[in-house]
Amino acid sequence: MLVEHTTDIELLERIIQIYQPEYIWQPREPVHPYISNPKTYELVKTGYRSEDPIHPDLSLVMLTSGSTGSPKGCGCHVPILTKMLSP
Repeated sequence: MLVEHTTDIELLERIIQIYQPEYIWQPREPVHPYISNPKTYELVKTGYRSEDPIHPDLSLVMLTSGSTGSPKGCGCHVPILTKMLSP
């Protein structure tokens, strides 16, 4: 799970309880809201373990804020991320 540095801590805790991700890709330290620097992020193991297999092309699940009452996820696959991150 990718966590933005501005994510509300209570929302983050709720999302973790609901989705129980094995890993969280989170900021090491706060960065400027308009600057994305992947070197300032770290992968953290949560202690949850999924019994369900993950599709091999799934690279990222982006979550909404949950403003409608329940956060929702959107899966991103390797080719989409490669295209998004290409210069």
